[in-house]
Amino acid sequence: MQDTEYTKEESSIIAQGQKVRFGARHVQFIFIFGCLTLSIAMRASFSIAIVAMTDNKTTQNHDVPTYSWNNTSVMLSSFFWSYIIFQVFAGYVAKKYGPKYLLLSGSIVNALSFSLIPVSAKYASSDGVIAMRVIQGLAQGSLFPCAHTVLGTWSPTEERSLMGMIVYSGISCGSVLSFIITGYVCSSWAGWPVSFYIFAVAGIVWCVLYFQFGYNSPAVHPSIKMEERRYIETSLGQSNTSEDVPVPWKAILTSKYFWSIVSANIGSAWGYAMMMTQIPTYLGKVMKFEISSNGVVSAIPYMAGAVTGFIFARLSDYLIGKNWLTTIQSRRTFQVLGNFLSRTIDLSHIFLKLKKNSDRLQWRAVFVIASGFYFICSTLYGFFSSATRQKWNGPSSSAPSNIQLRRSTFETLHSNPRYE
Repeated sequence: MQDTEYTKEESSIIAQGQKVRFGARHVQFIFIFGCLTLSIAMRASFSIAIVAMTDNKTTQNHDVPTYSWNNTSVMLSSFFWSYIIFQVFAGYVAKKYGPKYLLLSGSIVNALSFSLIPVSAKYASSDGVIAMRVIQGLAQGSLFPCAHTVLGTWSPTEERSLMGMIVYSGISCGSVLSFIITGYVCSSWAGWPVSFYIFAVAGIVWCVLYFQFGYNSPAVHPSIKMEERRYIETSLGQSNTSEDVPVPWKAILTSKYFWSIVSANIGSAWGYAMMMTQIPTYLGKVMKFEISSNGVVSAIPYMAGAVTGFIFARLSDYLIGKNWLTTIQSRRTFQVLGNFLSRTIDLSHIFLKLKKNSDRLQWRAVFVIASGFYFICSTLYGFFSSATRQKWNGPSSSAPSNIQLRRSTFETLHSNPRYE
């Protein structure tokens, strides 16, 4: 990885700031990690809960309600109907006005709508559940743009790779926790409704704490150490004034490199959504797993992802630092291999398990379509992606003097946030 170039004065400021091993910036990262963990948990938990909501054999408590719904796939997908609506605008709003209150409002609405799913199911059946899931999707649309903004504002260049990976590991942690906890709760005497209240209450607690201790930037934090503030602002070239630069929409929308990133995101998002929503149903309805085992097995890929994410992030930085791979070669290699190999494994696993099941052709179609999207979209990314600063991003001279942002895994996450 290339070293960041600073003047002697800037180097001295950064050296002083790095002595603050745990400071205000780390508190902000912990908050965003927690937000990602809880939001993803509330997104994924329903995939396990829906199995228990439609099966009266998951718990011995006969007072726990179950429903005879035939539109569970619609209910599972309804979250994503509205999810994309606020994403484009949320990034701009968070950058211009700060991410705190946008993130807070989205998190509150997300937690409340999630907690109302059991009541909605009781009084409005599947339509009520779908309505709550759509509201959840709207609320979570601002999640990742705000997380990107917080990291971009608080994370010094020297720490971006590690801090970005730690924060985004909340995605895997949220998936693991939701599947395991929901599976256990659904199989207990408490029953599936309690799983919604557990995560919703945790989400509200997070909102209260973030309201009190979350801040938009180092400049507005009342108790940050001056050494840490100067370190962050010097590293990132921040100033008290910012120019409102118009977005070059035409240049962006006509860039093949932009569309290669869009392609990779479409494939990854499709595959992730398919795994998150359908695997628990497949394990429960086809493989006949008990609900607690279903949760554990569904969590395994995300456990592996949490571990390997750290390994390959550091490996990517190491290969770039040794000049064995360029930034774009690293991005293409890990993106394409990750998607290609994971789909091959999924296909083999599913086909072997479905040979003795009467619905194997229907399930085969589901997984083949998801795999096809992975292959096609990742191939397009592999051929057409770029790591070169584009002209429409402004002249290089507009960047802060004496500062060259390091080529980091954090930047790769920005260009391909797989789990958004």
